[in-house]
Amino acid sequence: MGRLRAEAFQELTENILPFSMRFIVDREHGGFYGQVANDRTVQKEAPKALVQHSRMLWTFAQAERVLGDPQYAPIADHARKALTG
Repeated sequence: MGRLRAEAFQELTENILPFSMRFIVDREHGGFYGQVANDRTVQKEAPKALVQHSRMLWTFAQAERVLGDPQYAPIADHARKALTG
């Protein structure tokens, strides 16, 4: 089980979270883009979703809390602002 945990941790910290921070955050209009193509092309006209924004808030808040890495806090705050206006 230790190997699986280590692989999951590596995938989260080296791929999933950095990908989201780089490609999904809509810094121009707030919130998060609703779709990114397989070639990493952002589909800026895709609709945004409340559930996605809620998940981003939870994910990045938990990442900051559990991992103790402050780089995730601004993304969590970005999500909070998108949800609360």
